[in-house]
Amino acid sequence: MNEKNEIIYTLSRLKLENNICEKIPAIVMSNSMYPTLRRGQKIYVYPVKNELQIGDLILYKHWEKSLTVHRIADIRTENDFDKVYFTKGDNNKEIDDYRITEKDIIGIVKTE
Repeated sequence: MNEKNEIIYTLSRLKLENNICEKIPAIVMSNSMYPTLRRGQKIYVYPVKNELQIGDLILYKHWEKSLTVHRIADIRTENDFDKVYFTKGDNNKEIDDYRITEKDIIGIVKTE
C-alpha cells in the first residue's frame, strides 16, 4: 500500500473509531462489486457497531493493493478467539485468497 493510501486509511479509522464523524464518503474505483456497486458510485463507510456477519460489505486495507470494498464470504476463528474474514467481490468468481483481520477493517459500506 502506498503512503497516500496509508494516510487515508489511518485518518478514516481515527475518525470513525473516535466518533469524529458518523460516516465517511468514498467513491468505488473498480467493478469487482458489480452489479451491487459500480465504478464511480458514491458509497458511505460507517463504523462497525455490531458483530460483522457473512454478507456484510466492508472497506478494508489490503497490504498489496489499496483500500478495498468486498463482501464477507466466510468468518473463522483462529487461536480460539481471533476472528479472520474472507471476502469476495460480487463480480469475482472466487473468494479472495487472503484473510482480513479486524485491524484491517475500516468500516461497513452502504450506499446511503
